[in-house]
Amino acid sequence: MSVEYHQLTTTEARELGAAGGVVVVPIGATEQHGPHLPLGTDFIMAHTVATRAAEQVEGVLVTPPIWTGFSPHHMQFAGTVSLRTNTLMAVIRDVAESLWHHGIRRILFLNGHGGNANMLGAAAQSLRFESQVRIAVASYWNFATEKIATWRQSPLGGINHACEMETSLMLAAHGEQVHAEKATNTPHVVSNPYLGNDLLGAGAVATPWDFTEITTDGTLGHPELATAERGEDLLTAITQGVVDFLSDFKNWDWQDPQTIIGRDDAR
Repeated sequence: MSVEYHQLTTTEARELGAAGGVVVVPIGATEQHGPHLPLGTDFIMAHTVATRAAEQVEGVLVTPPIWTGFSPHHMQFAGTVSLRTNTLMAVIRDVAESLWHHGIRRILFLNGHGGNANMLGAAAQSLRFESQVRIAVASYWNFATEKIATWRQSPLGGINHACEMETSLMLAAHGEQVHAEKATNTPHVVSNPYLGNDLLGAGAVATPWDFTEITTDGTLGHPELATAERGEDLLTAITQGVVDFLSDFKNWDWQDPQTIIGRDDAR
């Protein structure tokens, strides 16, 4: 049975809401990923993870991906398409409110682009406290951070953008779109102790950078370490993490937060 939300009829969509179904909305970006990865890497991988996970959990459907995101920091590189902050926030809100209107009460926005993360969090808060709409938001790599820490072969600075991780995942899932021979070793080395330099090496202070300030070809990391075999290993771990969450998410009851957060029987 297909897990593609857009293949439902209107009758089936009504039944999905009544049955307490889960809808995953993949969201990514269309932006440069160095000379070796396609512009759509972020939304392609978010959709790939979402689909693989939904196929393993009954009652979960996946919408078509939101293919553009917040990418002004990549606009100096050809091919990038970026939404304004207000536009992206409006898209997230409108999609969530539409699904909620039709009875979907378990909505996960699964993100594949770091530039979207803060706005997804802000949109979730706005929806909750201004519209009484509840959503969950997460970036797909957050479901496997422990795995990534032991999986990686690069030092800190090696997993950032079009890097060891993204290149391996794309080689595993969509290898025909990868030009591995064009990948360049461009680690992100930061000596300032307050700033982060890696997916797993966040600093105490965050500040935005234009990518032209920190890389010449759009790559940040060690894509030369990527292989399809390693990518499949990591993709399996990420997918399992999402499967575990979706299995739990199916039972969330927004009307009784303690069933989600956990009860303190000692009180």
